[in-house]
Amino acid sequence: MKIPSFDFERRYWEQEISLVAGLDEVGVGAWAGPVVAGAVMFKEETPHFFSPLSGGEMRKKALKINRELAYVPYLKRLTEQAREMRNNPTKAEQVFWKAILSHDLLKQYRFRRQRPLRHFIVDFYSPSLLLAVEVDGDSHDKQRDYDEARSGSLSDYGIQVIRYTNTDVLQRSDWVYSDLMEKISKRSVMLGPPDRGDTGGLIRDSKTLSLQQREKAAVWIKEHALAWAVGEASVEEICELNILQAARLAMRRAVGQLSFLPELLLVDGYAASLHPTIPHESIVKGDQKSFSIAAASIVAKVHRDTIMCQLAEQFPGYGFEAHKGYGSEQHQAALRAQGACPCHRAAYAPIAAYLTQG
Repeated sequence: MKIPSFDFERRYWEQEISLVAGLDEVGVGAWAGPVVAGAVMFKEETPHFFSPLSGGEMRKKALKINRELAYVPYLKRLTEQAREMRNNPTKAEQVFWKAILSHDLLKQYRFRRQRPLRHFIVDFYSPSLLLAVEVDGDSHDKQRDYDEARSGSLSDYGIQVIRYTNTDVLQRSDWVYSDLMEKISKRSVMLGPPDRGDTGGLIRDSKTLSLQQREKAAVWIKEHALAWAVGEASVEEICELNILQAARLAMRRAVGQLSFLPELLLVDGYAASLHPTIPHESIVKGDQKSFSIAAASIVAKVHRDTIMCQLAEQFPGYGFEAHKGYGSEQHQAALRAQGACPCHRAAYAPIAAYLTQG
């Protein structure tokens, strides 16, 4: 499975072309319903070195680091000390490890005990989250400077440090678990797309995602994009213009709905005369290569699926909620039984045979 990156966007960002929008359409091959285009634009920024948004060589190196437990330089003399601390945990550390980190929802983050990082040994560390957790004594004022130095040093590597007291863990373990899950949820959103990992996140070609995955990814896109929009071309416009011209019209409408006017468009597939004033680059299989295009395909797909579910209520019996207007066996059987309805594309040869009057 190919995972898109910001490589194409970064080429232009480095030339001080900061407003780069990805464009993609869905519904070209359907027999019914509109064609919908999505446009998504992300902020010009270089993702953190360890971020799953990193592209190209940065991404490869970041993933390699994740597989190697996010290697961070450390003092070799700390290795033996860390081993000894692992073999002699405090009561609170034992409870934290066995009663809290053993939950199924936390196991996936693969916390490690007593991990040397730079000049410090952290109690628990998750490389995928770049998150360190300390379980300390209740009276910790004397080590406040040490805590601040540790947090500051590790933050240089993008590592966040959080702390619980022994009393928290021993007497309020349920609260510690809930609090940790809340912090992890915020941390996951900050670091990148949902369900990231060595196999990539949910920001990829929308056709490779389930309904639930697309909806989850669309929420993330809308919360984190600089701007996003959708554009439609109706069934009537498809029949009047032809599907390719209608798809371009939908794309131009999506661009026109963006809150910022792009300086450049990255377009999936081959595109000619897409916009009268904004230049574009056509990228074959762009939803597999460009993060912005993949995001646009997801936003467009979720929007069109919603429309097709609404049409299913308006024109029952066709199964639009299931096949979304494509030529499935279910759809063909419904056409044979009921004929075509107003939301079918009359100009399409498979539909013309089923057209009925009235």
